[in-house]
Amino acid sequence: SNSNAAARIAAARGVEHRALDLLETMYAVGIARNLPRLCVASLTEQLRLHSGRFRSETCRTLRRRVDEIVADNAAPESAIKRRNLVLLQDLAHAYTCIAEQDWRAAQQQLMRAEAGAEAMKREVVRIEIMALRALADLDAVVQFHTNAAFADQIDEIASRHPDMTLLIDHMGYPQVGGDPAGFQP
Repeated sequence: SNSNAAARIAAARGVEHRALDLLETMYAVGIARNLPRLCVASLTEQLRLHSGRFRSETCRTLRRRVDEIVADNAAPESAIKRRNLVLLQDLAHAYTCIAEQDWRAAQQQLMRAEAGAEAMKREVVRIEIMALRALADLDAVVQFHTNAAFADQIDEIASRHPDMTLLIDHMGYPQVGGDPAGFQP
């Protein structure tokens, strides 16, 4: 959502309190309009921010709220709604494990979330989960085989996870005499 993107931009600029305010507003809109996925997305993004600072108690509290909303709204008769909520719930659990610095449990939750993202064809989410799994391994390197069209997505992942080592294999070749602007991120 736009609020989620604005919150990530605010966090990247070092204005975490603004990011959290935006996410709380997003949560309030979800409550007011009875949109449980919006509520869970807001809480999961808050978890992502807090986990990076290892605020385990805050993450446990937020995760409990996610679990309550998912339990109340992930009805088996709505498979798409259920899969979306469970994917966010798996990420919420993973972020809590990261905040607790329980890397083995984080890996298990991230593997579960990655399988969900893959089943739902959510490639950007799956790539971010792979990056988180690499962070949980601590010494891993994430390798991307890509071209200039995806540079913005990789830049976003790199800015969210500055301690991660990225290896980028460029899969395209410039045309001699072509406009170099097309190869800029």
